[in-house]
Amino acid sequence: MDHKEDDTRNSSHFFHPLQFALWALVIIIISIFGIRYYLNPFSFSSLFSNTPTYTLLSEAEQSPWETLTVKPKETLFTLLKRAGVSSGDYYKTIALQNAQSLLAQLKPNQHIYVLTTPDHTLEKLIYKNSDTQYLEIVYPENAPPTATIITQQVSTKLKSASGIIQSSLSAAASTANMSDNLTAEFTNIFSWDIDFSHQVQAGDKFIIIYSQPYIDGKASPSANILAAEFVTRQKKYIAIQYQNKDSSMGYYTPTGENLAKTFLRAPLTYKYVSSPFNSNRMHPILHIVRPHEGVDLAAPAGTPIKASGNGIITFRGRKGGYGNAIIIQHGEHYSSLYAHMSKFSTRFHTRSSVKKGQVIGYVGHTGLADGSHLHYEFRIDGVHYDPMTVKLPQAQPIPTSEKTAFLTYANQMMTQLNNISG
Repeated sequence: MDHKEDDTRNSSHFFHPLQFALWALVIIIISIFGIRYYLNPFSFSSLFSNTPTYTLLSEAEQSPWETLTVKPKETLFTLLKRAGVSSGDYYKTIALQNAQSLLAQLKPNQHIYVLTTPDHTLEKLIYKNSDTQYLEIVYPENAPPTATIITQQVSTKLKSASGIIQSSLSAAASTANMSDNLTAEFTNIFSWDIDFSHQVQAGDKFIIIYSQPYIDGKASPSANILAAEFVTRQKKYIAIQYQNKDSSMGYYTPTGENLAKTFLRAPLTYKYVSSPFNSNRMHPILHIVRPHEGVDLAAPAGTPIKASGNGIITFRGRKGGYGNAIIIQHGEHYSSLYAHMSKFSTRFHTRSSVKKGQVIGYVGHTGLADGSHLHYEFRIDGVHYDPMTVKLPQAQPIPTSEKTAFLTYANQMMTQLNNISG
């Protein structure tokens, strides 16, 4: 009995009320930390560090965040001032070493997202400086701000899309869940050979295989077409993207021909340049200073005129002082004009596809011309350049040394396209 009484006394002494309270407090604290860590594993560590709480960009694009769009020649100072942010917060921001270089690179139409208190004191600032990276600055109360450069997780999936045109390519592409950027890239690939504004008809088919980047699980607009096929008017066009050993990237036919085309420097055999490209030329007939936005190539009447590159004839007919003229659109960026023709080739009409070197007409002196010659213009994005000196695009086929590797890869992509088409 004495032994049991001693045990009882010792037990009572061990569970002293004060000690019991202390142990209970410890258990409660551990429980709280454990629950918080379970709910959010990042919050546990943040309790013992100055690590900022990362904010998803999607959150910053919504209220109560304010989106500030950078105007031309605008600086961070004027941008924040426009938002009502104090100069003190500005100087705190630019004092952050890992933020200075990024914030000094602001460009027009970029966005900065800010979260402020009712009195316009900064709480957070986010600046997206690339597709995969953004800067987040947190402004704690009574403490210096902290800046963190956050790299977003990027993954890529191989995807495909296909469709049959009923009314328009854009409608069919939308039905196939293709983005506007992806549709634009598709039309640009084949723009040297196909006029998508006028040649497309019901029943035409398309297939694309593309890589789709995902940034933090969200699809990026910068998808990349790896292979494409378009069938129109019983003719099949195929494009295979390929990177050469020199790191140059392009789209090629299955046999290795470059889909981007080169140009003839001069579209005919001529005797001499009778009038060069000149922004201040005195017009020989009108006798006024009038820019000469092309070159006059003297040649006998009836000399064949050739298309300087592959493209689509967008105009064929009488065109004021140009006389009989033809305009050819070469892909998305280039166009050429041929004027003063005596007659056109009967083979081609407006909206006809034409290949480099094919005869489109014959030298004459129709319109405002004082002798037989070809007036030839070359434009890039609508701007006139001297056809005799402008740097012409180089579109070489697959190099011979890489032909075997390309054909192997092209056959693989062709198999994939065929599997999709059924």
